[in-house]
Amino acid sequence: MTVEQAITRSQAAFASIVWPRLAELLGDGQLIPVETVTDSTMTRVLDMLAGVDTWLVRAGDVYPVASRVQYGPTAWRTHTVRRRLVSGAATEYDKRLRAIRKGALYPSLTIQAYIDGDRLLAAAAVDTRHLMDKCQELEHQIRRNPADGSEFIFVGWDQCSPDLIHIVDNTGGE
Repeated sequence: MTVEQAITRSQAAFASIVWPRLAELLGDGQLIPVETVTDSTMTRVLDMLAGVDTWLVRAGDVYPVASRVQYGPTAWRTHTVRRRLVSGAATEYDKRLRAIRKGALYPSLTIQAYIDGDRLLAAAAVDTRHLMDKCQELEHQIRRNPADGSEFIFVGWDQCSPDLIHIVDNTGGE
């Protein structure tokens, strides 16, 4: 599967499987994928620099949203934020912290979902600023991807403030 195919698959799963369940908790709104309203150059800028995958339009306001969909039989109940690349290039962690510090565009909401086939196992939406505060606090919680050597900080959903995270769990967890 190419990167483009993986992105398309993830966006389709997010819109059709994940969002309908989270919308029940967060309140309805219209999702508008970035690539449907933006030319290809700006789409890449929004994705690669700001981490914005989709826009959420609700009650006259627009919110930038980042989404990550992982496939498999396990819902890890964590948000994972890429901390280091072997190449040394800027990561999601670096870009979010810089944007927050400078007042630049970044996703106001970060959503992580776990899907097995077409079944939503679990998903959580968290305030991105809170997630990044937690990443700084929990920098020691690192997982390395053996395939490419990249490192991720993982933040358990139970490590987030209950006021700033919304969870859908179909696995029997909390």
